[in-house]
Amino acid sequence: MPAFEQEFADPIRRGGYSNASPMQVQLAYRCAVVLRDLIEPYMLRRKKKEVKEVNQMPAKTEHVLFCRLTRHQRSLYEAYIASDDVSKVLRGSFQLLAAITVLRKICNHPDLVCADQSSVESFLKFGRAQNNTNGSDDSSDLGGGDYESEELLMERSGKLEVLAKILPLWRKQGHRVLIFCQWRKMLDIIQRFTILKNWKFGRLDGNTNVAARQKMVDTFNSDESYFGMLCTTRTGGVGLNLTGANRIILYDPDWNPQTDAQARERAWRFGQEREVTIYRLITAGTVEEKIYQRQIFKTALSNKILQDPRQRRLFSHRDLKDLFTLKADAGSVRSGGDGLTETGAMTKGVGVVAPDDEPAEESSQDNEEILKKVMKSKGLAGVFDHHFLEHDSSRKSATVREMEDQAKRYVVFKYLGAS
Repeated sequence: MPAFEQEFADPIRRGGYSNASPMQVQLAYRCAVVLRDLIEPYMLRRKKKEVKEVNQMPAKTEHVLFCRLTRHQRSLYEAYIASDDVSKVLRGSFQLLAAITVLRKICNHPDLVCADQSSVESFLKFGRAQNNTNGSDDSSDLGGGDYESEELLMERSGKLEVLAKILPLWRKQGHRVLIFCQWRKMLDIIQRFTILKNWKFGRLDGNTNVAARQKMVDTFNSDESYFGMLCTTRTGGVGLNLTGANRIILYDPDWNPQTDAQARERAWRFGQEREVTIYRLITAGTVEEKIYQRQIFKTALSNKILQDPRQRRLFSHRDLKDLFTLKADAGSVRSGGDGLTETGAMTKGVGVVAPDDEPAEESSQDNEEILKKVMKSKGLAGVFDHHFLEHDSSRKSATVREMEDQAKRYVVFKYLGAS
């Protein structure tokens, strides 16, 4: 492992950052080529796009909706990143993932960490709620939260406000939806919202009996009275054909990009007769956007080895402190914001969907109507076209070719023993 890290992993990783030197980029490319050629005889990999019937399937589009923190969420977020827990993380004396989990739950809905007003006051003062040290509880008890009206439910969460704009329009258009989320407790909140709207939803999570899951899936696919299905990402993301739905919401990102990729493919499978649209909800400027950026980077590293060794370089190398920062609120698109979040800035605006942009060729009238509606939400900070990240249009200059030749000579000498 140390030899592999030194000879392959480190050079490839360094060359993937946007602030890498041209020589590091070319060395990474050549190391990736050598590693790919070493692996290829021992790996059999089949992707969906290699099956000819896939070309006959309905279209699939995917957008990232960057949501704003509400004022309440932002105050809790700022209180936590200033807390003793985060200070201990930076000193190496507190669990990193526990702290990140608290921030992720605040991004989803503040009630996940503060169930009542006394808990809110404690959190703002000490950076933690009463009787809750790390926010890791995932029980289905919603505590004392007031869920008597959808307004009270929505106003505390930017994501839920955006979701409340999308779902009624999908309902009106006759679409059916899958909503994936990491935590059961967040599904409880979304489920309460659907009950207030009198929508019929199924639910599939870790508490669902394994023997009953297939029956539930079959019922959902065949019974059009169900508007949607609520699923935890890992429970509902593998081995299920939920082709009864053609709209997907990924409510929060997973560290592993393949987990989200598997979830989004539940509906875009053989047997699907309608176009599929996926919306990822990411809270702008928070740890969620950084998780999304790392998803992209991990995917690029994987593709560099298994597919095309030359991938886009979007992100620079950051230290641990970057995870515990909060970007200033740039305002909503509705109020005149340019929709340029941190991710959009890294791509120099390419892939950012502006309010006056023409719809993509594969975009249907329904999708266009949804995006226009969502753009009017005060909870939206920006929209990003995820498909942009899956296409590379880089070109080599003469200088790049010279450095590539130099890198190639280094690789030949280093790995193949040539002089």
